Amino acid sequence: MDGERQITLKEIADECGVSMMTVSRALDSRRSVAMRQATRDRVLEAVKQHGYKSNLTARRLKRQKTETITLIMEPRTMTGPRGAPDFDAHYESISWGIVKGVITEARRYNYDVKLEAMLGYDKNEEEDVIAHIKPQLTDGVYTFYSRRIIDYLREQRMPFLAVCNSYVSNEMCALSIDRSSGYAEAVEQVFNKGHRRVAFMGCDRIVSSNYNRDLLRSLLSAKGFFDEKLVFPVNSVFDVRKLLEEFSGSLPFSAVFCYNDTLADLVIRELRFLKIKVPEQVAVIGFDGNPAYRGEDRSNPASIVVPWQELAAVGTRRLIEAIERGDRRITETKTIPTFFDAGQTL
Repeated sequence: MDGERQITLKEIADECGVSMMTVSRALDSRRSVAMRQATRDRVLEAVKQHGYKSNLTARRLKRQKTETITLIMEPRTMTGPRGAPDFDAHYESISWGIVKGVITEARRYNYDVKLEAMLGYDKNEEEDVIAHIKPQLTDGVYTFYSRRIIDYLREQRMPFLAVCNSYVSNEMCALSIDRSSGYAEAVEQVFNKGHRRVAFMGCDRIVSSNYNRDLLRSLLSAKGFFDEKLVFPVNSVFDVRKLLEEFSGSLPFSAVFCYNDTLADLVIRELRFLKIKVPEQVAVIGFDGNPAYRGEDRSNPASIVVPWQELAAVGTRRLIEAIERGDRRITETKTIPTFFDAGQTL
């Protein structure tokens, strides 16, 4: 059986004393959950021992499915955000976390992943992506919010799952990030640490930065210690450096929220260069939970963590399960909460 000839499905079934249908079910992670674990283990051991490879093409033809989903990445993953590229130098760490989450979950269902991306912010980029989304090449699409792309998917009656940030409210989005949960936890811990002079540093040309600022304003105002004079717009590395140097070592705040971890890391390094101790003199809090700043000899900022990989996995699972059920649209919106990690800077 282990020579040059490929062992057949029937021979695997005969060796294990089960039907061919049972072997097929054991090899399909979508259906094997209903099997007795001992039977599945016996089949998988025989498959491994003989190096059996299932005929994916035949199976997909029979199921009339490509067993492939398409992941569309937003333009900032290719070119950085418009407005403040200095502050998203390591966004690719987050992007590949999303890709990893999608691929890992898709493999559990024996699905492949096709990657597409808008390579810039020009509207023609949407059309280029649409031109590469063919129903005969993919069973469904996991996408960020783009009305033009979503309208096309609806026209083609293709299953899709759209992901939105909490500041984008749209009935077509089936997965959303809740920033408020992590921010509320962070503000509570900052308050418990005795901080009452709390600043925000961000870029007012970026929507997500303004949303984080307004969220912080609301939470601090509820506690009665928000100061509008402690909101500092910065648009570059040099703005941050100039701002901190102007304080001449006497900062008007004891804690600062930064609109993302890249900016937080920059602020931490500039403060330490000015001989201001973090967190002993100033606490610094970021946003994203970006792995680029975690680990030995890194800044390890306190951060409101978006579980990007979990977000990707949940979305992938919901999309594939909808495809398997034959649903064209996922109607229920699921919200993924953020959480606070104190890191080493609070």
